[in-house]
Amino acid sequence: MTQKIKIAAWLSRFLVLGLAIASPQVAKASGEIRVTQSSDDVVAELSYSGEVLGAEPSQFANFKLRIVRAGQTLIDQDLATARSTYGNPSNIQSPGNRPFPESLKVVDLNQDGELEILFDFGDRPGGCCTYTQIYRFDPEQQTYSYTEHFWGYAGYRLRDLNEDGAPEFLTNDNLFAYPFGFPSVEMSEQLQESSYSPSVLPLRVLQYQDGRMAEVTRQHPQEIGSHAYILWSHYWQRQSSGDTNVRTDPTMKVVWAAYLADKHLLGQAQEGWQMVEQAYQGSDRQQFFNSLRTFLRENGYAQES
Repeated sequence: MTQKIKIAAWLSRFLVLGLAIASPQVAKASGEIRVTQSSDDVVAELSYSGEVLGAEPSQFANFKLRIVRAGQTLIDQDLATARSTYGNPSNIQSPGNRPFPESLKVVDLNQDGELEILFDFGDRPGGCCTYTQIYRFDPEQQTYSYTEHFWGYAGYRLRDLNEDGAPEFLTNDNLFAYPFGFPSVEMSEQLQESSYSPSVLPLRVLQYQDGRMAEVTRQHPQEIGSHAYILWSHYWQRQSSGDTNVRTDPTMKVVWAAYLADKHLLGQAQEGWQMVEQAYQGSDRQQFFNSLRTFLRENGYAQES
């Protein structure tokens, strides 16, 4: 019971740390949906044709973005700049891609005094595969330039972890989505997360800096530790409930991989390995451990030995 209370408290803390950003205003006229968000003298508007919000992607068309600054329209253009998973140009208006109106925000992401505009698009919110476009004002050119970030399965949550006004993007490492098995729906429910179980993958924390996403995960050990705790608690709860299969369950390998990635980020690799080597007793354990050590090293979690 104590374990469950701690997990619930941690999840509540994550939800409370959100930014105080107003919900977008949504209007519909003559088959066109317009979503508006504003702050100070900056107004951003997404518009597209569609029957209803939440319709199938094929029912949407004519995506446009308009940005007004101090009463002057600086951006008024079609949105056809999405990129595929592999970085190849594709069209945001192709089947399976659409903007998510609820994601539109006008917010200062890096505390430089300038407001950025960001919104998400993709197949469906919280699923594969989503992108974020971030528009940044260029005072010399008096216009906006943008960058795109691909989230894959993980998605993100915008949280001001330091409470310094510069929010972080909490996400997860998609590199771990397949090599050790993808989280099952049952595991997702047990971990109180969505059907894509992004929390089962190693935690990543990014921040928008100088027009790009910067990796700042190691600067947030409290969040990493909380994430590792949730992963270990999943094993502990199964074992405590009398599940005799948990120590040999191959679907636990994705949990152990993420747990050890977190422990490496915390500088607690030796402790993590001792716990996992004792916990996982599957017949493929040695092969799994060897593969995981190599994977962690090749992807920057573990130091070269």
